[in-house]
This record gives sequence, C-alpha cells and structure tokens, in this order.
Amino acid sequence: MRQIITIVAFFVSVIVYTTACKSHKQLIEKNTEPAGENTAKKYASFKPGALWYDDKGEVINAHGGGILYAGNKYYLFGEKRGRSRQEGVNVYASDDLYNWKLEGLALAPNITDTTSDIASGCLME
Repeated sequence: MRQIITIVAFFVSVIVYTTACKSHKQLIEKNTEPAGENTAKKYASFKPGALWYDDKGEVINAHGGGILYAGNKYYLFGEKRGRSRQEGVNVYASDDLYNWKLEGLALAPNITDTTSDIASGCLME
C-alpha cells in the first residue's frame, strides 16, 4: 500500500510540475516580443509583467535595482545576474525613466579574494 501511495504522489507531483512549467512558459511567451522587434522600440509607458528592454534590445539586467538622479539624468544600478551566479552591478542611464541605455559595469566581482563581500559567485543584495 505504501508503494502505491508513493507512486501516486510521484505522478501527481510530475503533473503539477509540468502544468506549472507550461503556465510559466506561456507567460514568458506572452510577454516576450519576437527578436528584432524590440531593438528600436521607444517606451512611453510602463506595462506591468512585460519584459523591459534597453536601447540595444537586450532585457534590462538590474536585479534589486535602485535609481539615482544626477545632472538631469536618472541612473539605475542593479545586480547583473548570469545563469548561475552574479556578474557585478550594471548601471543604466535614462532621461525619462522609460528608455534606458546600458552604461556598463559599475562594480565587478572580485575574482582574486574569496573572502571579499563581492567575491565571484556571491549575490549582491
């Protein structure tokens, strides 16, 4: 009996996982524009839940971001995340808070000192 319950629980978890992945994929597809269509796009409003692209057509990569205003320009600083680790802190610039240009890496991870707060592989939060 215990084996039957375990097998049923396994199949139920597979079904739930598959359904969740399919729903997530549909959400991503719904909010992703086809390649090439987003590169010249200028934003005039925010669309909650949609992907947000910079001036080069790349998805803005600034997790846990914060915005500063200086010299009539807004600057967005946020963690640049790769597939399995952080890659530093990106900085973007904007005149209107809608359209952003990647200025570059404001802070790179320290690859030589593993005890550093910004050691390679850490999360910058």
